[in-house]
Amino acid sequence: MRRLHVEIFALLLAAAFCGIILWRLLPVPTLPQTVHRAAALADVEADLCQLARAETRFFGSTGHYVSETELRSNGDSSLPGGGRWPYYYRIAAPVSDRFVVVATAQDALEDRPAAVVADRTSAR
Repeated sequence: MRRLHVEIFALLLAAAFCGIILWRLLPVPTLPQTVHRAAALADVEADLCQLARAETRFFGSTGHYVSETELRSNGDSSLPGGGRWPYYYRIAAPVSDRFVVVATAQDALEDRPAAVVADRTSAR
């Protein structure tokens, strides 16, 4: 009886060892690499000017500039999204009579600027 237990244990141990070896030989699945095409700089600049114009319109009706979340919550559906790859957009209104819209690059770019800026002078 004891010999049967030893044989079963040895068989289970050999099966586990073979399973580990087979598991290690299986290829590791990888996610497909996505290739992003960088947005045209002219499109990014147009988006920034559109955001600057929205700030100027808001200033005309309320008398002060607001942050991005307040501007978007105002219900203006014509605003561009949060960015175009590799840039993301951010609006800052540090004081009530000034604002700046910045597009910052997410990745290092060879032939593009790291940031593009628009302010109230760009809104025209």
